[in-house]
Amino acid sequence: ENRITKTIDNKVETVYSYDDAGGRAIKKGPYGEVLYVNSNYALRNGAIESKQIFAGNTRVATKMANKGADQGTYYYHGDHLASSNSVTTRTGSVHEYLDYFPYGETWVQEKATNAQSMPYKFTSKELDPETGLYYFGARYLDPRLSRWVSADPVLDKYLPNKLNKKQKDKNFLPERDLPSRGGVYRSNNLDLYMYAHQNPLVLIDPDGKDVIGIAGGGNFSTPVGGIRLQWGIAVDDSNNVYTFSTRNLTVGYDLGLGGGMFYSTAKNAEYFFTSQYITLEAGGGPISGEVGCTQSDTGADYMFGFDFGKSKGINLFSKAVSKFLKFGVGGHFNFVANATSTTDFKKISDPKMALEKLNELKQALKENGIDNSKIVDRAIEHYQKRVDSLKKE
Repeated sequence: ENRITKTIDNKVETVYSYDDAGGRAIKKGPYGEVLYVNSNYALRNGAIESKQIFAGNTRVATKMANKGADQGTYYYHGDHLASSNSVTTRTGSVHEYLDYFPYGETWVQEKATNAQSMPYKFTSKELDPETGLYYFGARYLDPRLSRWVSADPVLDKYLPNKLNKKQKDKNFLPERDLPSRGGVYRSNNLDLYMYAHQNPLVLIDPDGKDVIGIAGGGNFSTPVGGIRLQWGIAVDDSNNVYTFSTRNLTVGYDLGLGGGMFYSTAKNAEYFFTSQYITLEAGGGPISGEVGCTQSDTGADYMFGFDFGKSKGINLFSKAVSKFLKFGVGGHFNFVANATSTTDFKKISDPKMALEKLNELKQALKENGIDNSKIVDRAIEHYQKRVDSLKKE
């Protein structure tokens, strides 16, 4: 997948390994070996543990330990890009202070005497001391050159494709409707090594992905209040499969029971679950539809949804996967704003279980008129190969 597997700097070698989903699993170099168990936990040289604490997608703190012995908790205070400007201890004392040049190269670094520098710096990404590169997931960024070190893997999505059913529509305009606001018709997209569309003071630039899924559940509310529940399955463009559920309070007048499907251009499923979408939703009788968008790192992400069942009301704004609080002004119009809600989502790591959920997703989509989904079919093929491989073993 065009990922770095080895670097040599001044005859010093660092080797990288990745898991089946493309995430970095092992880094081995002059500072020892780091095992990345998941996005929240890493182990260096079999002894030094680091546990990441997040609030949504925002890195809040790192808890350190050495062979189980507490080595302190360090809290990140970021700027508008989530870059770590100040790192403090649990007592509030400054552990480290940082400032950056526009593309992430360290400009100012002040830290406590003999303090260990935290690796999560520019846009909260990990800086590899072995190479001076930032690890973003799909690619590595060289802050000194202000460039990615490998080409953008989504070039094929920027190209017009006459075999694509969506692009055959007479209303489809490639210069408007191709990904990233115009695909190859937008000059910035042609530079496959450019970071953040040359606007690093405003944008951050992770890779773009798609998400598709189904949801079931229901909601009932009166002018006094009520509750909405949803649960379902989602898969993204990196073959990550999730189950999820949402629980949130509603105020206004709304009644719904049934299921539906959704599609989003979010970079991955976790980003979709935790993003704020502004949507327009209309429903009546057995069907309701929803379309919306959110400001993402590279422009805008979109979501589309269709619900099947009994519903009543027209919602003017809502949050992704129905995470919202409603304030009603009548039986047919609701203003939907941010709210305290609970969303649980779990990545399925067992190949057999993932394949089972994907087949459920494919069947549900087929029943609602979608016979083919490239994302779902590719994920099914991926997990079928893994299941077959396990059987041979």
